[in-house]
Amino acid sequence: MKFFKKNKNFEKKTIAQGTIEYLIIIGVVVIVGLIVVALLTNFFDDAQNISTVSTRIGSTTGTFNVGEAIFSNDNNGLLIITNNSNDALSITSLNVGGIDTNYNTTLFQGNKKIFSIPSIGETCSCTNLEGKTKICEITFNYETKYGLKKKFTTDIVVNCIEEAIPKNYDILVQPVYETIAPIVLLENPIDGYATQNSFVDVNFFVDDDSQIQSCKIIVNGFDVNILTNISNGEYNVGRIDLLSIGEGKHDWDINCIDIYGNFSLSSNQRAIDYFVCPTGYILVPGSTYFDVNSFCVMKFNAKNVSGVPTSQADSNPWSLSVSSAYSTCATLGEGYHLITNREWMVIARNIESTTINDMSIDDEIQLAVGHSDGGGFLAGTNDPIISGCNLEKTMDDSDNIFATSSCEIRGDGINSMGYYGTGNQWTGSYTSGSGQSQLRTFVLNNGEIIWDLAGNTHEVVDLMEDGTAIPTGAACTSSSDNSYFGNDGSNECVFQNNYAKISAIDKRYELGPDGNYNRYNGVGLITGTNSAVGLWKGGARDWAYSAGIYSAYLWSSITANDGSEGFRCVIIP
Repeated sequence: MKFFKKNKNFEKKTIAQGTIEYLIIIGVVVIVGLIVVALLTNFFDDAQNISTVSTRIGSTTGTFNVGEAIFSNDNNGLLIITNNSNDALSITSLNVGGIDTNYNTTLFQGNKKIFSIPSIGETCSCTNLEGKTKICEITFNYETKYGLKKKFTTDIVVNCIEEAIPKNYDILVQPVYETIAPIVLLENPIDGYATQNSFVDVNFFVDDDSQIQSCKIIVNGFDVNILTNISNGEYNVGRIDLLSIGEGKHDWDINCIDIYGNFSLSSNQRAIDYFVCPTGYILVPGSTYFDVNSFCVMKFNAKNVSGVPTSQADSNPWSLSVSSAYSTCATLGEGYHLITNREWMVIARNIESTTINDMSIDDEIQLAVGHSDGGGFLAGTNDPIISGCNLEKTMDDSDNIFATSSCEIRGDGINSMGYYGTGNQWTGSYTSGSGQSQLRTFVLNNGEIIWDLAGNTHEVVDLMEDGTAIPTGAACTSSSDNSYFGNDGSNECVFQNNYAKISAIDKRYELGPDGNYNRYNGVGLITGTNSAVGLWKGGARDWAYSAGIYSAYLWSSITANDGSEGFRCVIIP
């Protein structure tokens, strides 16, 4: 194969714009493998296997005359163009086969030049047509000497051949290349996304001044998927097969290249965790704020199955003290432990920030408080299906209306779904502590569902992360009921002794919601703030609107067990 190129030098320059790095390659395109017929010997060498008495091809009338059209079987080409008009005309682009090639070349009256056309589109391809001719449409976009923009379209006859070399390449007109690299913005999944699914669909936006040739999904520095059907100026979707990559923490990014060779560089990569949790556990995305990696937690309160703490819907919660729950989780094997306050807070903050858990479109968030309006412990049931729900819309949004086997989070008033056993159902009117607020399920931003994180039973939590009692003093200046924010029928907590609603220096002692909410918003309250005690969270089955995912009870010793507390175990994959 022969190569034609006027200049072998390339200039490379990198430009950073925001979070996007550009690689701009400015240079002379290499025209590979062009053969021409020996009809215009002042331009071309003799070509093999093409008759020298071949009929002259090209358009001969109109604003421009195409004297020769020679395309190679690798879809590059040459055109001999003459200006037939009585004026000087500047060709700004040629469109052949649906692909624009940009130029900035003036042809004076009667002037003739060879134009190189790289990467002819599929509709004018010469692939596998060597030695034959075909008809292609060409559109000239040009300007007059007065700056008027005009267009001229004509059909041309193309000789399909293998390779050729122009004799007089000094008159060869090379394309003017657009040098702006594609802008790629990652949309979903979010950074730190955690999943148990064997594949994940990634969504990204591409913006470019020219045609996108392809995009590739890169995981851990390796190409895992090449996408060729890209919509410019729109969102696109690609898939990562996580099963083939394996469990673990992975970095992913999208790189795109346009037809001029400009491509985006890795600059806004995101992390994704792929782990398969034990049966009955859900995967919780980690949090850099709490310095917690992704972990697996029991979907349900632990149940006593022949002395083994088991996450299952059936039966009443297993009631154990902090000390007993701490040692019982450890019996499951290496890495298993009683849920810590930091891990609980990671789940709670995830719930707070996942919009579908907001039960009302009102200005302030309104969270479910679980089974908390009295009665005995309740068993769980199957998860409501949420595949058809919009997690970025509130629960009462029309996008999240009940639909069987699609979006069942509300229930339909007959099949109570997440209200299972409470005797309550979705009514469309939120009152913290009763009715609609008794929903027992919450949704994480990765689509995982967790049961009874609020209500049904207190849950003992390992605040000190070693199974010991809290050594510090009270969390609030008042030891009675305390609100996280404002007056909700109790005093607002004045935090002390390292405790904080947000931004605790020692994140083990952070207890409250990220937003300024109180128990009327379904977040719960802080009560019984003593020292040398254990931490119970979530609120009990009769706490009404004092229950909630942030409810914190610091009253009893770590060995106390009054039969109303449960627990969950955690394993870090």
